[in-house]
Amino acid sequence: MAYVRTPFRTMVLLAMTRRSTFLPSAAASWSKDELQQLRTLVQTGASIDVIAKTLKRTASAVRNKAGMHGISLAGPRPDVRSFATEAASA
Repeated sequence: MAYVRTPFRTMVLLAMTRRSTFLPSAAASWSKDELQQLRTLVQTGASIDVIAKTLKRTASAVRNKAGMHGISLAGPRPDVRSFATEAASA
């Protein structure tokens, strides 16, 4: 049986070849050093934009990787009890 190239197969082949051409960073894995640098930058309080530029990644990639590794990008939360005691003493 001969191989017949149908329009659907052609679209699939084009999509497969274009994916690697247009999205080279999508397959780029994170090294252990990059993960450690991500943790360090988060601990210092750097913004997502600064972290993304430093690591040469998109902000979305930084958010996704942080979420996958349980790294919280939220800043330190204020202590609610100290606000309550200040309001009560005023």
